[in-house]
Amino acid sequence: MDQESTQIIINHCPECSQGVDVTALAPYSKIICPHCQVAVRIRTRLGQYQIKGPLGEGGMSRVFVAEDITLGREVALKILHQELSLDRKLTEMFEREAKLTASINHPNVVKVYTVGSENGYFYIAMELLEAISVEQIIAENGALPEREVLDIAYDVVAGLKAAYQNKLIHRDIKPGNMLVTKDGTAKLVDFGLAVAQGGADVNEDLWATPFYVPPEKLVREPDTYLGDIYALGATCYHALAGQPPFLANTSSLEELIAIKSVNVDLKSVAPSATTATVKLFEQMMAYSPSDRPASYDILLEKIQARRNDVGAPPKVNLHSVKTKRKGTLLKVFLGFGACLLMIVFLFFRTNGKKDQSDLNSLLTSAGDRVISPEEREAAGKMLAGRRAMVSGQLNEARKIFGELEGNKNFTQPSMAWNTFNQGLVELLIGNEKSARTAFAALKSQKGFEPSQKPYERFFDRISVVLSNPLPVLRSDLVVDSTSFESIGLLAAALKNWEQEQYSEANRFFEDFLKVESPSTDLWIGDMKSVVSKYQADLALLESLPNPSQQMDSKTLEDAKAKLETADQKLQTRGSMKKLLKSRIIRAENFISNARPPTPPATVEPPSPLATEWTDAEMADVAHIQTVVSSFPDFKNSYVFSGAVLKLEATTPNTPKGKALRQDLIDGCKAANIFLESLTARLNLGSYKGIIERKQGVKLDAAITAASPTTINLDLGFGGPNEVEIDEFAPSWFIDAAEQCLGEPSPNNLKIYKEAFWFSTLCGFSSQANRIAAKIITIDKKFKEDGQRFRKINFNQSVTTN
Repeated sequence: MDQESTQIIINHCPECSQGVDVTALAPYSKIICPHCQVAVRIRTRLGQYQIKGPLGEGGMSRVFVAEDITLGREVALKILHQELSLDRKLTEMFEREAKLTASINHPNVVKVYTVGSENGYFYIAMELLEAISVEQIIAENGALPEREVLDIAYDVVAGLKAAYQNKLIHRDIKPGNMLVTKDGTAKLVDFGLAVAQGGADVNEDLWATPFYVPPEKLVREPDTYLGDIYALGATCYHALAGQPPFLANTSSLEELIAIKSVNVDLKSVAPSATTATVKLFEQMMAYSPSDRPASYDILLEKIQARRNDVGAPPKVNLHSVKTKRKGTLLKVFLGFGACLLMIVFLFFRTNGKKDQSDLNSLLTSAGDRVISPEEREAAGKMLAGRRAMVSGQLNEARKIFGELEGNKNFTQPSMAWNTFNQGLVELLIGNEKSARTAFAALKSQKGFEPSQKPYERFFDRISVVLSNPLPVLRSDLVVDSTSFESIGLLAAALKNWEQEQYSEANRFFEDFLKVESPSTDLWIGDMKSVVSKYQADLALLESLPNPSQQMDSKTLEDAKAKLETADQKLQTRGSMKKLLKSRIIRAENFISNARPPTPPATVEPPSPLATEWTDAEMADVAHIQTVVSSFPDFKNSYVFSGAVLKLEATTPNTPKGKALRQDLIDGCKAANIFLESLTARLNLGSYKGIIERKQGVKLDAAITAASPTTINLDLGFGGPNEVEIDEFAPSWFIDAAEQCLGEPSPNNLKIYKEAFWFSTLCGFSSQANRIAAKIITIDKKFKEDGQRFRKINFNQSVTTN
């Protein structure tokens, strides 16, 4: 199947029928229509399938209930995540899995209908089952009745026989790959690791679950159907005993081989089972393949004989055991694993047990391997830390995550999640510097399996963004808001908040509130509850005064009282509390030195021209205007020397024309050295306040050092940050000059004139007019000299000179 090129996709809003570009959005995304502002679902159709709702989600794909609009039936539609759809090897295996399963037509093998791709998304449409996995049945109920285990085993063997008749070996038999439907029929799923009898292994690595992997696989002997028989025997052992065949948590081949070379003793852990059934399952788990049942037909006969002997007591509905406490029908779909290590998707129409769901998700995402009791305990502690974080018990959460850091019982992605949680709780506490240290540690995380690539990519990307000392720009943050990656929006919001970039933080908060909680990571949805506290504090801040020297003493006293009252109402810790404290101190300092505000200086309007310009002089003006019109956009380059060369090449014919040209040449030279003069002043450490970058994100910082090429910023945490001069907004340079220069005087008049020409040539008319008004207060001749260059249009009219 060739991967299709992505095309522009326009969906029509179901409310207002207006077209919306949804090309960059995942299937079944929820958006606010830009036309009618109503929340709607978009991209609800792939091929012939109309998506009706979600079933489950994992690291590699999402599963939906969908309707085949051609045949009028419901299906389970499994869609590979778009970023994985770009990996040709993965998409080939995704397609291969579907084709292998579709080649088997048997009631004990789940049916695959079609496989396809559309606009960068690969999908499989398959049978929608009202079923539950054997893995989940064991997890909920422990050991199963002997007859039930035999019934499951018989159905699975029948499915394996059908696959083998198609020359396929499953190679991944385990409880998670067996479904039990409402009527008790067991179905085999997940042929992602299947291989033809005697065929080459499409996976170079050893992918198998240690509990169930046949011992010959560990020594790289060719795969045969006898390996599937061993894995089924181990699964039956697990179901009958309520525990796996061994409990050692190891990935060492040598240790696994040694463990599997010892004959199992099922009777000791399942004493109520009949001796004949125990011996059958133990024979299926024989170390040597030749000692196992020689064929599927023989195995079916043996299992049927055991079923006859055990009899059929009143059948326990395996589903009712799970749901009897809620009285709600359990509707589950277990999807095939997508590529490599396959992930099980379960959807339960039940309420409660969210903690268990989060725990299962955490352990499932750790890969397809043995989960030791110690690791389950560590995962439970992490979830306790998350609960503490959500409830505001931040010190308790920090303690839990700190104790878990480096825990040897953790594997990926649990280790990375714990580190991420540490960074998140530090942001909530208000320690942005400590948070950056935690997020930086995500970059060095190792040990991800190939099936965990989505986690590895996310933590790698988010580490770079969140460990950076500067605030997060929207263009910096690339996350899939439909998956577990959506938690990155909250982290970015909290980071910006702690850097006092409140409006940018709130934009990320709003984005986070719009996402739907991934069904496999319900804790992310719980974190939305913390947002309301930040938004309430932001609304409070916007209502508060900001003390300044221009306020009189009474106004300052009132401002101080409001700030002190607000400080007691804050719901968040960290930057806003520090900000209010600084405003209170500033108000106190200003109160002691308060004076009536200085009335603004009045500026006389420019006098009329003393004499009219002749036609010859106006011809010179027109010629010079043509030269000025060819100047580049100085807001990007800050280099005015080229303009000087162009002016010097002109040849005015009149004295006024020559004087005008010289005025402009002197102005361009002055503008050219403005930044050098300004940075020399800034290098004295005289600036503290708002700093604006070209990207539009404003920072509250102090300048500790400056040169014509770089400026060092102190943001109040960590060390100084060296930023290239080109990163700053040109209009900010003019504001900075006015702030650090103070009122015009003979000592700073030169740089004021440089600032005037810089703002004039960059097209900032209001700033140029303001500076000109200041210059005129001490240099009356500046107004008279300005009469000449007022004849020139600098695109933005400069009038006060």
